[in-house]
Amino acid sequence: MSFAPGSAQLTTEARAGLDKVARALTDRPALTLTVVGTSSLDAEREAFKRQRLDDMLRAEKRRASVREGGAASAQVSVSPAEYPALLKEVYQRADLPKPRNLIGLARDLPQGEMEKLLLASIPVTDEDIQNTAARPIMDTARRT
Repeated sequence: MSFAPGSAQLTTEARAGLDKVARALTDRPALTLTVVGTSSLDAEREAFKRQRLDDMLRAEKRRASVREGGAASAQVSVSPAEYPALLKEVYQRADLPKPRNLIGLARDLPQGEMEKLLLASIPVTDEDIQNTAARPIMDTARRT
């Protein structure tokens, strides 16, 4: 089984494989199974940051919807066409050092540079990564 870095969601293929293992264990109760997990902390850290940035973009979209008199929907997605404007809003709101022009105003940056600065400003602790890794186990325990 594998998870995408930074995610606690199984892919459809991984879920099917896990179902096969569960059936085998149910059919043969004497079987034992040892599970060993592996991960790349760097990949997990970067994926966690990307997920947090995506969360910030969705929150900005909800904020804009409310400002315009709409409802703040829990399920919000950001289309590729909306991404640049939302990224700019998130960047402008962010409390991080921003490059300045000669007269001291925050300089307009290309999308890639704004992303890079935002991602670098998102803290990720070892506990954050451990919580992401433990989420599927906790979710499974709650269902049983």
